[in-house]
Amino acid sequence: MSHMGRERYNIEDGFRSITKWSGYINDSNRIPEFIRRAYTMLRTGHPSPVLLQLPSGLDDFDPDNSPYIPVKGWRSAGDPADVEKVVTALHNSKNHDICRTGCVFGDACGELRRFVELTKVPVLTTLMGKSCFPENHPLSLG
Repeated sequence: MSHMGRERYNIEDGFRSITKWSGYINDSNRIPEFIRRAYTMLRTGHPSPVLLQLPSGLDDFDPDNSPYIPVKGWRSAGDPADVEKVVTALHNSKNHDICRTGCVFGDACGELRRFVELTKVPVLTTLMGKSCFPENHPLSLG
């Protein structure tokens, strides 16, 4: 596009090398959606800024028509309240066992053992995971 013989500056192209995501809000009712997307992008993956474009002339935003609902954050560890709910549910259940996966690669063998001993839940291991939980442990199903 040109304006009086000059090319317009494309901000998305200009910031592409330093941002990992760019959003363009073309409707004021989509502001909450794009804010959620921007926060999700900021919190996930490699640390890098995001670009959110708000063009001039956008209609007024009405938060009653389009309320903002914050994105639930991601954690590399379990939410303590969620873990407590799982432990309570396991204590109250009658038939349960754990088929563990990913503990070796996630370096979580110690956490698995503590969880199993806390909940008294038997563990079934795969061939790749045999080194993560001792087979001579009373709660090991082999």
